[in-house]
Amino acid sequence: MNDVVKKSHQFVTGRLQLTAREQDFVTLLMKAVKKAADDIKYSLNDTTENFEYERIPTKFSFTTAELAELFQVTPSALYHSLDELTDSLMGKVAYLKNPEKGSFEKAVLFSDVSYNKGILTLEVSRSTAAKMLDYSNGFAEIDLKLLFSLKGAYEKRILEILSRFKNKRDFKVSIEDYSLMIGSHRERYKTFSDFRKVVIERPLQKIISKSNGVWTAKDDAKKGYELVKNGRSYSHIIFKMQWNEPTKKSKTKQSQLSSSTLSIDDAIKTYSELTNKVCIPSTAELNNLMSFMGQLMLEGFEFGPEFLILFKEAQDANGQLDSE
Repeated sequence: MNDVVKKSHQFVTGRLQLTAREQDFVTLLMKAVKKAADDIKYSLNDTTENFEYERIPTKFSFTTAELAELFQVTPSALYHSLDELTDSLMGKVAYLKNPEKGSFEKAVLFSDVSYNKGILTLEVSRSTAAKMLDYSNGFAEIDLKLLFSLKGAYEKRILEILSRFKNKRDFKVSIEDYSLMIGSHRERYKTFSDFRKVVIERPLQKIISKSNGVWTAKDDAKKGYELVKNGRSYSHIIFKMQWNEPTKKSKTKQSQLSSSTLSIDDAIKTYSELTNKVCIPSTAELNNLMSFMGQLMLEGFEFGPEFLILFKEAQDANGQLDSE
């Protein structure tokens, strides 16, 4: 899996009202559409944006094991939520506006969703796929690992917005437009202070803490934003966030956790880190994964020869660190 997902400007700044998990599936769909388009371009030796959208497939399938690994949950836990989730995905609409042209469009995100024999299939209309691939007004490249690590719907949407304007300029938006973009409403909260804490401050702090130094606040108060007043009321938000190029230092983890503090969710996380070669898990994390291997195999996770080689290499690397 690539480290980033590319999203067009109109989808990043559009009006969306989606749960965190619904956003994850939209991200999966966009990534699949982009990969399919790239594969077609390269096969035709056509790297322009002006190729025939009719060539793009509209159905994309994912196994339960793939989704469980991606979202770091057990396949059985994912299965129980898929039925309800697929109901909620149907009919979800993105409201895409273009103030410069005085126009707007409404795109149905999923034209069909089905699940059969461990395979989830997401279908998108060709017109929506074309909108997803329209980068004429710019685009955001979003850290996929960070995006999926965030659990809140507001956190995910704010990360997308920040990624669209990373290090270009401070992003200023009205409170009203901001609320619509992230799927909230000012009227839901008794006070503006409550609104600020829930949909601005806490999500920004989550992004900062989860990014491990990639995203930092650049305002004097280190909040990551400023509010603009119009009379006695706040009218706009100015985001004051700095994107820092990730360092390429060694990703070996020096965890002090003991196996007794870890769970099956941690085992799934360790499995994902090994298979995607993200980092070298600690000895405690490897031991925890080993203790849950039998259960994870029953859940559909694969532990073939290639994985066992990675596991042994991680054990050896930790052994060398312990001897130094």
